[in-house]
Amino acid sequence: MRLDADCVRNILLFLESQSHIVTNQDGEIENNGVWISNICAALPQYRQEDVYYTLARLDDGGYISLSEAWAGDCLNMCCVNYITYSGHELIEKFRSDSVWKTTSKLAAKVGCFSLRFLATIAENVLSEYAKTSILGN
Repeated sequence: MRLDADCVRNILLFLESQSHIVTNQDGEIENNGVWISNICAALPQYRQEDVYYTLARLDDGGYISLSEAWAGDCLNMCCVNYITYSGHELIEKFRSDSVWKTTSKLAAKVGCFSLRFLATIAENVLSEYAKTSILGN
């Protein structure tokens, strides 16, 4: 399977919009994870298996904390506990639609879509945007 960079971005932005940490009715702080079914419902343009694959790779990369349980060969439970600090940093690099479009175009020209490479491109695009804004060009 291929890791879809747009799917990565959309999942991270969706996860960020969800309340992971809540205060319950007893006044205690608790973790309120996001279930894969909620992610799939919010992002119907992606197949369930693509969403799971993306979540698993984001967990591998240290961008999210994922809890999952398998019953034989079938996924029985899958929940995102939270976005890590690295995940939040990645979101900030990919947040802007204009930065993302430019980043995607540059990555396509090179033919590389690794998350580290995309993050590096996005950092450079953001730096150029900042220089332009500061210098007024």
